Amino acid sequence: MKETLELCRKLTKPFRLQLHGLSFLPGTPIEDIAVERGVKTWEEIHAEQARPLREQYHSMAWWRQGHGAQDTEKVYWYSLIYLTQFKSGERIIKRALKKESLKKNPRSLLRLHKLYNYRVQFEMGMRKLKFIVKNLFKR
Repeated sequence: MKETLELCRKLTKPFRLQLHGLSFLPGTPIEDIAVERGVKTWEEIHAEQARPLREQYHSMAWWRQGHGAQDTEKVYWYSLIYLTQFKSGERIIKRALKKESLKKNPRSLLRLHKLYNYRVQFEMGMRKLKFIVKNLFKR
């Protein structure tokens, strides 16, 4: 996670980043790789795949910390990585890296993450709206 953060911090801002959980789809090479590297056992992979899809989704929903996902360190790292796509995110990242307590309780970091996400959604919505309005009056 730290290496991913450092890589993303080097990218030219702004850029668009989407974070997704890794699913071990049956019959794909990623299953073998995970077992060979000791990331998961065959039993763990098969148990995950046998769970209902809703359960599988909620276990990957790291942003739902406190609502199903319990890995606070993952919330911490994903939030920092998400913030790398914004110029103003760098200040937040520098401060967060100095506060060890945020790894155990990243709720404030998660709130900032969500605020930035709302900003992205708003900007995307405005671009779509401008496109629609522009094309309405072309006729």
